[in-house]
Amino acid sequence: MSCSLESDRHNAIRTLDYMMEVFSLQIFTQPLVACLQSLDYAAPVFRYGCPELPGQPVNIANIMLESSISLQFFVNLDVLQSVTTGNPTYFKYEVPFSLELCERLYLQNNHGSQWHLGFPGPFALLFAWINSLSEIPETAHNSSLVTWVETNLPQIKVSAAESGDPLLRLARTLVQECWRYAVLIYLYMVLCQASPNDPRVIQAQKGFMRLFRGMKPGRYPDAHLSPPVVIAGVATTEERDRETLRRRILGVQEFAKKGTVGNDFMLELEDIWARTRDEGRPAVWSDLRIASFRITGR
Repeated sequence: MSCSLESDRHNAIRTLDYMMEVFSLQIFTQPLVACLQSLDYAAPVFRYGCPELPGQPVNIANIMLESSISLQFFVNLDVLQSVTTGNPTYFKYEVPFSLELCERLYLQNNHGSQWHLGFPGPFALLFAWINSLSEIPETAHNSSLVTWVETNLPQIKVSAAESGDPLLRLARTLVQECWRYAVLIYLYMVLCQASPNDPRVIQAQKGFMRLFRGMKPGRYPDAHLSPPVVIAGVATTEERDRETLRRRILGVQEFAKKGTVGNDFMLELEDIWARTRDEGRPAVWSDLRIASFRITGR
């Protein structure tokens, strides 16, 4: 890489550092559309900061393992916005996925964006991998691939970060386990194109709700659970469960206000629940994209 390109890359990373710092202050207080607009502005800066040449796919594993915190933060946000809005990611990522990669992420022990967002890095990698597989039509019927994920998902280790508070450590562990169930729901509904009536989806949704109900309500963990709640909420059909999700997310002080990310997440779910009820059908994953458009206008 020439000195000029390397200099441009470092300048882009410094700019992205600032943008991600501002974003981290806005994420719980701004509407979803404002957060997406911030990512619009950050996306080209992120791409300048990546080592791959223009036109080449960005290797997400290299970003997660070797790059600056701000590049990792953007990747996590990009995957997160995709799984909570139904939008594609800003970039097509090259996603090599293996347990060995997850182990390396675990040993790296980088908690920066993980515990600000409550989104474990290995799961971001797995969601991105599922997204890439979903673009290959024949994988929807690849039962061995689905079985591989089901078998290996429990083996993915995620660090709960250091904390002197045992209750906080427990809460972080439970957040991780909720994400595991969210991964399964996403796997079945996105890759396998299953509905909430599919026995696999039912089992994963019930597992999520069992953990969710077992946690004491509070800003933490509920604020960090709002993204997996969106995933689980698409698969939620019983009114009792819907009311639990509604009460807990809107019980977070910031999210009780209209025009905040958490409030908009609930509006997405309310739109899906009302529309599928009126149309007399189970939800499909594409309903989330429609709901997001109706809430954000984009």
